[in-house]
Amino acid sequence: MNEGRLLPLIEHNDNERVKMNKERYLLLGFIGGTLFVTTVICLRDVLQNIRYIPRSEDVQQGYIAPSRLEITVDDLDRNGELETVLHVDKIPYLLREVEGKPVLSAYEIKPAEIIPKNY
Repeated sequence: MNEGRLLPLIEHNDNERVKMNKERYLLLGFIGGTLFVTTVICLRDVLQNIRYIPRSEDVQQGYIAPSRLEITVDDLDRNGELETVLHVDKIPYLLREVEGKPVLSAYEIKPAEIIPKNY
């Protein structure tokens, strides 16, 4: 007699477990799908904003291809202010603004001179 009463309880628990597992899978699927769609949208926006850097042979003769350029900033003279350096094929040039126009200047850094004082 007790066995007959327990069977529906066991079946009921199994049905609830199956239902809970289905709900979990649906929730996980929804979350996974949402993350996937969000990632695709973000990547699409990022990839659309990436600009194409032409190869050297695609740039008009007499002009420097952007792929050969690199811009850095550094405090070259150690005065606490940054200078802009444009590297063309790894050769550094100062990139300055003179009278509102950009100017490239070759430069060199000399080591500090130590002068002993006689007391």
